[in-house]
Formats: sequence, structure tokens, C-alpha cells
Amino acid sequence: MRICAIDTDTRSPGYAIFDGVKCIEHGIIPLKRGNRIRDVFAKWMLDLVSRSDILVIEDQFIPKKKPNVAKSMLYLAAARGKLELFFELEGKRVVRLMAFKWQSDVLWTTARKNKPWMNREEAERRTKMVAEEIVGGGVTNADVASAICIGSYFARLYQVHGDLALDIATQSKKKTKVSATKRGQTRGGKKR
Repeated sequence: MRICAIDTDTRSPGYAIFDGVKCIEHGIIPLKRGNRIRDVFAKWMLDLVSRSDILVIEDQFIPKKKPNVAKSMLYLAAARGKLELFFELEGKRVVRLMAFKWQSDVLWTTARKNKPWMNREEAERRTKMVAEEIVGGGVTNADVASAICIGSYFARLYQVHGDLALDIATQSKKKTKVSATKRGQTRGGKKR
């Protein structure tokens, strides 16, 4: 199973290709005129698609109470759609993966599990550090590092669960603890 992981950024989208759980290639998707993802080289993308069986791409996170980011979210959604289209036209499977899925598995250590929030700088630093461990060094771009981490997360998930990994990865809701009263229990543990 060859997995192509892409971290969508409108200016420097990173990608990584995994053969099984081994990262065999990574870099930045080249853009014409270096402007926006709409200027991606179609021939280069089709070559990337031909060397992959599945695309794993980070899904759009929409932050609450931040209307000022609407324009950038629209650009990212359009970029994601264009990249997905290359794969879908060739009949390849596409998996949208929420950031919290791979980040909670790849970035958070056991010590951090009780602190689910990480600022952007710390997350970027940890992403680069983990990506360098995965490929053996030489990762300086944050978008490429994210693509490597996304690909590694899904490759390991697929290795363990096979096609079921497609469903596991695309679940978009965080698991939350349900209180005993919501489960219909009293303090004594008996059902009401």
C-alpha cells in the first residue's frame, strides 16, 4: 500500500509518500510562479497520483469565534479540493484526517495527555522533531513535517487495521467522557 500524505498549505503544501510504514519520499509540491495551490503543476500531480494508492489529507478545522480567518479557510478548502480531485479522477481513495487525530497520537507524549492544548510554535517544533525521527533528519519545512507525521500516523493505523483504518481515520468527533448521570446511573452505580 503506497500512501501519499499531504498537508495543505496555500503557498508551500508538503507531501510524503509511504511504502507501508516507511517514508520513501517527501518534499514540497511545486507550484507554478510560486503563488498559490491553484497553480500546481498538473503533470507533477498526476505523477504523484500514479505512484500512490491512497491520499491522506488533513481535513479543514474551523475555529470557533474566529471570523477573521474565513478567507484563509476558503483558500485552504479550495486547495484541498483541487488536490483531492487529482486522486479521485484516477479512482484513488481519499481519506480526510482531522488534525487532532494524528496530533494526539504523534505529538502528545504520555505526560501531555492531561494537557490537550499545545500552542502553534510548540506543535510546529514537535512536528519537525518527530518527522526527523521518522525519516532520519533533514526536515526543515513545517508543512513537509506535518505531511510526514500524517502519513506515518495513517500508515501505522493501516498496518494494524487494514481497510478499517479508512473508517477510523475519518471519524471527525473527539471522544468525550460521559458522566455517570448521562449514562443513566446513580451514584451507587445502579441504573435508574
